[in-house]
Amino acid sequence: MVFSSVPIDRGWAWMIGFGACVQNIILLGVLKSFGIVLVEIIEEFGSSSSMASAIISVQSTCHGFTVPVVLHILTAIFSIRQVMLCGSVLASLGVGLGFFAMNVEFLLVTYGALLGIGNACLYAPSLVMIGQYFDKRRGLVTALAVAGGSVGQLTAPPVIRYLFDTYGFRGGLLLMSALTLHCAVTSSLMRPVSYYTHNAGVKNSKPRTICCNKGSNESVTQEQLEPLEKKTSNAVVSKKQNGDTESAEKTSCANLIELSLLKNVKFILLLLSSCLGTVGAIYIGMYIPPHAKDLGFEDHQIVWFITIIGASDLVGRVACGALADTRMIQCQNLLIASFLINGLFGNLVFSLSLYWHFCVFCVMYGLLGSHYFSLISLILVDFFGLKMLTKSFGFLIFLEAITNGIGPLILGYLRDETGDYLASFYYMGNTSILAAFILFTTRFFHSNLSYRKPSIVVDPENNKSLLISSVS
Repeated sequence: MVFSSVPIDRGWAWMIGFGACVQNIILLGVLKSFGIVLVEIIEEFGSSSSMASAIISVQSTCHGFTVPVVLHILTAIFSIRQVMLCGSVLASLGVGLGFFAMNVEFLLVTYGALLGIGNACLYAPSLVMIGQYFDKRRGLVTALAVAGGSVGQLTAPPVIRYLFDTYGFRGGLLLMSALTLHCAVTSSLMRPVSYYTHNAGVKNSKPRTICCNKGSNESVTQEQLEPLEKKTSNAVVSKKQNGDTESAEKTSCANLIELSLLKNVKFILLLLSSCLGTVGAIYIGMYIPPHAKDLGFEDHQIVWFITIIGASDLVGRVACGALADTRMIQCQNLLIASFLINGLFGNLVFSLSLYWHFCVFCVMYGLLGSHYFSLISLILVDFFGLKMLTKSFGFLIFLEAITNGIGPLILGYLRDETGDYLASFYYMGNTSILAAFILFTTRFFHSNLSYRKPSIVVDPENNKSLLISSVS
C-alpha cells in the first residue's frame, strides 16, 4: 500500500528522476565509449582483436545474468539505494583496477565482470525507482532518464580521449574510475518509498485479517499467512469483504523465470529476433572506432564519430518514442524497419573511406539504427500484456546475455582471420536482416498464455482454508 504522503509526481520524485538521468550520463557514457578503450587495450598489450573484444563479451554476459538476480532477489532483501550504492563501488573498481592490469585476462575480470555486475546493480533499479515515484509523468521521466545515456555518449568520448592522451592508458582508467564513483552520489538520492510509509504504517499498525471461517470467531491474519506464502511458488492471496476483493501477489525465487513463455511460439520468435537484432543495435556503433583506426584516421577524428552517434541517437530516441505514442505505425513495424536499416548499414561499411562518409554514416545510424531498446518493452506489452511485462522482459534480458556475450567473440575472431572489420560488419548486418524477417513472422501467431485455475490451500498448522489464486 502506498500512502498519500509519498511524493508521487512531485517533490523528491524529481530528485529521483534527476539522479537516474545523471547516473546514466556517467555510467552509459563510460560503457558506450568502449570503442576508444578497445583501441587503447590493443595498443597497450598488443593483444588480438578477439581477445580484447572478449572484455565486452564478459561484461554483457555478467550484466544480463545479474539483472534478474538484482530485481527479484537483492532488492527484496536490501533497499534499492543500498543495492545501487554497492553497484557504484563495483563499477568504479571494475574500471579503476585496470590500472594494475598486466594482461588482457586481468581486464576480463575487472573491466568485464565487475563493471558488468555494477551496471546491473545501477541501471535497472534506477528505472524501478522511477516507476515507484511517478504515475502520470512516468513515461516522460523514464524517457529523460534513458536519454541520459545518449547525452553520455555525446559528452564522454572527448573527455575519455583527453584523459588517455594526457595521463596515458592506466592514468586514464584511474580517472575514469573516479568519474564512475560519482554514481554513488546519484544512488544516494534514491530514497526508498518506505521512508514515507514507515511512520504511517506504524501509526496505523494492527493485525490484518486475510481469511476467516464463516460462523467461527477464528481468523487468519496477514502475519500468520506469511510462512505459508513462502511455501507457494507464485500466489495471489485474496480477501473478500462486501463483494470487494483485495489481492497481493507473492513471487518466490522458483518463479523468477516464467517457463510457460517457452511454450509460446510468438515469444520464441521474438526472442530469436531480439538475440540476433541486438548484435547490430549494440555493436555497429561500438566497432566504428577500431575500424576507422585501421583505415588510418586520427584519434581526435574517431572521437567525433562516437560523439555524432550520441547526438543523433538522442534525437532519434525522442522522435521514435513520440512516433510510437501516436500509434500511427505499430511498434513492431518500427523495430522491423530499424533492423533492416542496420542490415543495410552493416553491408555498406565497405564504401566508407573519407571523413565525411563516416560522419554521414554515424548520423544515420544514430537516428535510425538503435531503436531496439526504446521499442522492445512496448512490443512486449502489445504482444503479451502489461501483467507479463516484468517476466517476459526479465527472461529476454537473461537469454540475450548469451548472444551478447558470444557476439563480440565472433566479431573479434572475424577481424583476426580476415585482417579487417568488414567481415564483422557483414555479420552484424546480415543478422539484423534475419532478425527483421523473424520479427515479421510473429504477426502470423497468437500470443495467448496459459493461466492456472484458482485453488484452495489448507494451512496444516492451523487447519485454515485459504483461497490461493495461482497465476502463470
